[in-house]
Amino acid sequence: MGAKDDLKIKLQVRGGYTSKNNTRQLLIRITLKRESGIKTERADIYTKYYVKVRKENNPKTGKQEWVPIISHFKNGSVNPGHPDYNDIIDYLADFKAKARNIFRDVRYYKENITVEELKSRILQVQPKTVSFKDTFDHFVNVMKADKAPRTITNYKTVFKFLEDFSRAKNIKLAFNSIDIDFFESLKDYSYNSRGIETNYFAKIIGVLKAFLRWSYERYHNRNDFLAFKAPEVEKEVIYLTWDELMTLYNYNFKIPDQRIARELFCFMCFTGLRVGDLRMLTPDHIKAKRIEIIAQKTGDKLYIPLSSYAIEILKRNKGILPKMLQQKININIKDCCKVAGITEKTRHHSHVGGKIDILYSPKYELICNHTARRTFITISIEKGMSPKTIMKIVGHKKDSTMNRYLKIADKFAEIEMEKWEH
Repeated sequence: MGAKDDLKIKLQVRGGYTSKNNTRQLLIRITLKRESGIKTERADIYTKYYVKVRKENNPKTGKQEWVPIISHFKNGSVNPGHPDYNDIIDYLADFKAKARNIFRDVRYYKENITVEELKSRILQVQPKTVSFKDTFDHFVNVMKADKAPRTITNYKTVFKFLEDFSRAKNIKLAFNSIDIDFFESLKDYSYNSRGIETNYFAKIIGVLKAFLRWSYERYHNRNDFLAFKAPEVEKEVIYLTWDELMTLYNYNFKIPDQRIARELFCFMCFTGLRVGDLRMLTPDHIKAKRIEIIAQKTGDKLYIPLSSYAIEILKRNKGILPKMLQQKININIKDCCKVAGITEKTRHHSHVGGKIDILYSPKYELICNHTARRTFITISIEKGMSPKTIMKIVGHKKDSTMNRYLKIADKFAEIEMEKWEH
């Protein structure tokens, strides 16, 4: 649409037919005044409201005409004397807000739209008739077709967080309440009441915006969410060094759960597999010393060459890796690292809103499933593997993701170079 297009909305009394009790229907006239050279378009939407009319002489024509009584309607406005005055005012305000939201988006995306198409969008289901929770449930069910189970679980976790926020702040989860004030209240609750980190808040907002964008395309609810901004911050990459990995790999664990967690974790360290893909791995995925598997998260087919270390783990488990729940691996691998002596104080940062705390924790406390994938990438770079090859193996598509690890490799090179001084 042109930058000079203009939208006008006003009440009018319908012409022509007058009822037996001397009333005429109120209508809303939409006028789309186009930029120079394009014809102005109009469309009418009839309401359920009526005004009293009476016959009066028109001084210009000398003829009698039906006109609204002044206590009901005058100069395009309903007056307080109308029995439905408050209802009409509310209806018109809601209508204008919806129409202008749609018109604003049309202009933003530079769509070419006729006034009849605009009318059609406005007449679609009103937000107040759409349940926020039911719509979110529908969104989750639709997303199951092409999203990984872990992603679906994340969606549900975010909705549970929003419900907790709603109860704590006494703010109803409804489409007409999702505005910038809602965003600021959610941010305050997240950081000050729950103490969640900046990157987790960014994920919550990411899911919320994805849902609202999806629902907006179907129901044309409020779109204030377009202004929500919650950028992630770059955090330290926690990984095992080669020596630490070898210590863990060779350690003789006596507790069965620790041994299983070590086998699974180290296999991820040697292959770069995500824990979700590891759980799906079967002997059928292993062909000619490489893994061929469809990544759950992205749907990409991955070809992962197997190192001698990965092959050895398969051999000592008779070709079939043991199974363990993700949460259980997370718990046990911390214990494994602690027992194996991976206890060095490690510096890391906590980001909660604008507050940054520098922390020092025993390294084993910072180890989790995803540390294995970071370990694979970091050690592969340090051993000279091409970043493009690593990206192909792990399924990364953005150079910016790999750049975080390249910074670590540069630091590693500086440390290695110091050996010349000794």
